[in-house]
Amino acid sequence: MLERRSFLLAATGAFVYSGTALAAAARVAAQSGTPVPAGHLDLNDPGDALTAMLRLQGRLDGRDAPWWYFGRIYGLLPGQAPVPLVRYEGLEIMRLTATPAGEYAATGVTTSFFMDWRTKAVLDTFANPVSGRTNQVKANLIGGTPGAAAAYYSARGVRPGRMAAADWRPDGLKLSWDTYGDDIWLSNDRTYPPGLPQPMGESSVSRARRADLHDLERAFVPASFSSTYFAPWPAWMEMQGQPGHVVWHADGVKLESVDRLPAHFRRWMDQRHPERLAAPPYFTP
Repeated sequence: MLERRSFLLAATGAFVYSGTALAAAARVAAQSGTPVPAGHLDLNDPGDALTAMLRLQGRLDGRDAPWWYFGRIYGLLPGQAPVPLVRYEGLEIMRLTATPAGEYAATGVTTSFFMDWRTKAVLDTFANPVSGRTNQVKANLIGGTPGAAAAYYSARGVRPGRMAAADWRPDGLKLSWDTYGDDIWLSNDRTYPPGLPQPMGESSVSRARRADLHDLERAFVPASFSSTYFAPWPAWMEMQGQPGHVVWHADGVKLESVDRLPAHFRRWMDQRHPERLAAPPYFTP
């Protein structure tokens, strides 16, 4: 998420699962030793696994899938305990559009507000305890470009939005599922391409109830997530060259619509970025 995994990730910073970064293929039914019930998704089948993933991460009826999240950022300095820096709260919206090529194009928009660690007030300035300077703070805005897909999903894998289909070498949809009782988790460990500042990486887990995931009459699957993101110092902290890095941790929940946002966060969005309350449309090339 992202940002968080950004959840959410890649071209726009959101929603891309790297095929090489995902874990082993799904084997939930096989590991349990039980047959797949009639009408249930078979997570060993690539098509069903794709459906399950997209139902968990978004929705397949063409409507927006908003995720509200909150978290904290810690600074890690050599030889020191983690330093609490800021809190943040945000909204990531994913929209899936079926394409004539048999893929699902994902578009999205992510908006995060940085907050005071103690009061949780939205920050305009930040008294940086590491540098000793006062930094100007702005909301973290990712994505939102109409027509641009962050990724294309299919049973063949996940094609980055900026990569032409002819240049893509699919290696399959590889997913890591875990279950306990009626709970099901989808895990993702992702590292970033070579050439970007290090360290950068993310570990995220999305969770739902199996009964909801397999109920294909239900368009909206309630879900939650937890994510840890390792990254260089944010640019707005003006700490380039400072040894160390930051760790973002976030938890969040998928909402049926932005009307279900917490009242205080919806007020922030209405006042500061009302144009970011919907994912941008996808335009077929």
